[in-house]
Amino acid sequence: MRNAMTMLLVLGTASLLNAGPAPPTAPLRNVKVIQVLSTVINNPKKVKDPDAAAIVEKALRRAILANEFQVAESAPVKARISLDEFSGGSLATRFIISYGAGRSTVDCRIQLLDQGEKEITSVRVRVRGDITWGAYQGNAIQTKQAVNKFERTLMDEIDKWK
Repeated sequence: MRNAMTMLLVLGTASLLNAGPAPPTAPLRNVKVIQVLSTVINNPKKVKDPDAAAIVEKALRRAILANEFQVAESAPVKARISLDEFSGGSLATRFIISYGAGRSTVDCRIQLLDQGEKEITSVRVRVRGDITWGAYQGNAIQTKQAVNKFERTLMDEIDKWK
């Protein structure tokens, strides 16, 4: 019995050592200034709004400022949005199908990078426009709702990194 427990302890320790370093739990703990990099669009077919990159970049700046960091043109810590999808949804789909179909979507990764632009940590964020009265809302209203939710979510995620 003692040998079996020792073997489990050794195997468990070895697997922890092979797992690699854990991601930092508070990568922004001693950071005061963050540089915001340009948004990266991963799939242009899913980013339907030509202003999408600028919209999410501004939301990132506001979220950083709301968390009491300064935004600078150059800093050791950088943040950027890697955008996968940005759409106003489909008014026709919202009206005909309903049940949340056709809603607007903002889907991306928030990346925190070091001086050499190597990723420190990242988190996926996906938000959608509201369902309530959604079938009767135009794409502009749906997009605005999704962007507002997106900005609140960014603030929350950045706060977790403090």
